[in-house]
Amino acid sequence: MTMHQLHGDAWGGHDMRNQASQRVDATDGHPINAIRDVRNDPVFGAGENFANNRAHCLGGQFDQLFTEGDIPVSCNPDDPRSIDFLDIDGNGQCEPDVLETDLCIVNIPTQIVTCEPDSRECDVQRETAEFVCERKREVQVVGTELECTPFSAPCVPGASSCCSFRLTCNNAQSADIRYEGCVTGVVWNRNVTLANLAQGVNYNANPGSIIRCNSNGHCSIDWGNVNGNHQPIGDVRYNVHSFTLRNKNVYEDFWIDSCGDFEERMPDVG
Repeated sequence: MTMHQLHGDAWGGHDMRNQASQRVDATDGHPINAIRDVRNDPVFGAGENFANNRAHCLGGQFDQLFTEGDIPVSCNPDDPRSIDFLDIDGNGQCEPDVLETDLCIVNIPTQIVTCEPDSRECDVQRETAEFVCERKREVQVVGTELECTPFSAPCVPGASSCCSFRLTCNNAQSADIRYEGCVTGVVWNRNVTLANLAQGVNYNANPGSIIRCNSNGHCSIDWGNVNGNHQPIGDVRYNVHSFTLRNKNVYEDFWIDSCGDFEERMPDVG
């Protein structure tokens, strides 16, 4: 007798296994048939399909979060709505376009899941956090600069009103100088900048007629007379007038940003 024959005789062989299957099928409510019926029930298959689809949807939502920066609000591929969480192009930086405080409230939907063998309601809760990103603008004085100051006077103290000198400001850094002599036709007009005044500016045909200002804004005027042919006559008189240009502050503005990286503003839930 071979080992195969001994094994078949010991356990009844193929015929005995067929007889056992027939007894199970002939017995109503047999536990083996109950297990088989549950596995073949459409409700069991629907639950299994729901679980598989939900797992696939959640995986896709997390992929979209870390590649696009937002999460779809549903598993429906035709639903275009999503919630923005990360600025992928900005490396997670919070950079608002306007100076305002925004509040974002995210509603997380719940699902009722049928569990075997009993039916239970599963309430999913997720903590939310509010982040406030603020920017403010500050201005500070970084220095000073000279500013044009109007001035007018007779050519020399005590001179007739027909001979005059007048400086008229166009803006903070530019001015017009007008000189009029008592001889008919002796009129000079010249446009200058404050930089020109620092080097010294001639204001009539006499090379000795100079107005100059130093770096502190102190200005002095030397005067030389001219005749009707615009020729210098007489001696030059020095420092016949003086005046001072105004100083004005130079300001610089800058932004103070309280926004840090997204990860730095995440709450500690440990």
